[in-house]
Amino acid sequence: MNGEVGRGAERLRARWVPERKLWYYRVLGLEPGVSLEELKQTHKDLVKVWHPDRFADDPRLQQKAQEKLKEINEAYEQVLSDAFPTPRLTPPVPDSPSAVQPEGRPAQASAGVCRYPPGPFGPFQTPPPPQAPLKRLRFLRNPFRSATGLGVVGLGALLLTLSLVLNNNDDSRRRDAVGANEASSSEKANDKPAGEYLPPSGPAFGLGSTKDEVLMIQGTPTSVEGNRWMYELSSVDFSEGKVESYANASRNLHVQISPVSDPSAAHSRGYFTLGSSPDEVLAVQGTPTSVEGSRWSYESSSVEFSDSKLESYSNVAGILHVQVFPAGDLSAARLRGYFTLGSSQDEVLAVQGTPTSIEGNRWTYELSWIKFDMGKVESYSNFSGNLRLRVR
Repeated sequence: MNGEVGRGAERLRARWVPERKLWYYRVLGLEPGVSLEELKQTHKDLVKVWHPDRFADDPRLQQKAQEKLKEINEAYEQVLSDAFPTPRLTPPVPDSPSAVQPEGRPAQASAGVCRYPPGPFGPFQTPPPPQAPLKRLRFLRNPFRSATGLGVVGLGALLLTLSLVLNNNDDSRRRDAVGANEASSSEKANDKPAGEYLPPSGPAFGLGSTKDEVLMIQGTPTSVEGNRWMYELSSVDFSEGKVESYANASRNLHVQISPVSDPSAAHSRGYFTLGSSPDEVLAVQGTPTSVEGSRWSYESSSVEFSDSKLESYSNVAGILHVQVFPAGDLSAARLRGYFTLGSSQDEVLAVQGTPTSIEGNRWTYELSWIKFDMGKVESYSNFSGNLRLRVR
C-alpha cells in the first residue's frame, strides 16, 4: 500500500515538470520521478559508454563523443539540482507582540474583546439582529448537512494526506542529494588542468608497483575482476602482480610516472615531436590520464610509441604540446601558399603546419585529412574547409 501511494505521488509530481525540463530527462533516457540511486547509476553507465577514450581510433567519433558527454553531464546536473534540491532551513518566526500578554494584566478571553469603547453594545447604538450571525454561520457550523460541504472536507483531507506522503518521501532523497552535492564539489575541487604535469600530493603508485603498494595508496577497490581493479570508473591492470596499465577515468587515482633520464632539455624546449622518447613526452606533457601498452592518453588526446620512439599521435583535445617541422628549406612552398596532389610531406607542413593527428600515412587537420603514398599526397578530404590546396 505504501509503495502504491509513493508511486502515485511520483506520478503526480512528474505532471508538474515543465516541458523545457523534460529534455534533460530524455537525454538521460529517464522519466520524471526517477530515484536518486537510479539517476546516479544511469549517469555512470552513460559516462562509461560515451567516454572519448573508447573512440581513440576514430577522431570524428571521438569529437562526437566529447559533445555527447558534455550534454550528458549538463543534463545530469540539471536533473539532480531540480529533482533533488539541497534543503534550506527556515528560521523560526518569532511570536507576534499582540499574542504576548503584558505582565500583571489578566489574559483576555478573545482577540476582539475591549477593542471598542465601553457601552452596552460596543460602537453600536442599537443591538444587532439576533439571528443574522447565525444564518451566515449555519453552513460552516454543520458542513456535513450538504453534499457540497462533504466534498470540500473530503478534498481537504486528501490534500493533507498527499502532502504528508510527499514530505516523507522527500526527506531521505534530500539527505542523499546533500551528500551527492558535497561529493561533487569535492571532486571538482580536486580536478587538475589537462595536459599539465601536476603530480598528486602525497604518495603515488606507478607502472611496476605491486598490489600491496596500490592498496596502501588507493585503498580497497570498488570491484575486482581478475587482474583488473576498479576504483569507480578508473581501472588498474596487473600482470604478474605488477601494475601494467591503468585508466584514470574518474581522476581519482594517485598515479605518477616520472622520467628516468634527465628531462631538463626537453622541458626547457617545451614541446615534443615524432621520434621523441617516452621520457621527453613525460617531461613536456606530464603523467598520462591512461596507459595501455604503448599507447598513452591525455584526456581524449593520445600518443603511441614504437621501439620507445613516438610514432603517432592524436591531439583531439588540443592539449598536446607537439610540433612537427619540415626537414629542409621550404620558403618557396610557403610563398606559394598551397599544396596539391603529389606534394611532399614537408611541403604540406610548410603550408598547413603541425597536423591535429598523425597515424601512419594519414594526417588530419581537425576533420579534414590527407593521405600519403611514398611520401607524396595521394588523396585528401577537405571536410572542415581548412586545407589550403589546389588541384592542377
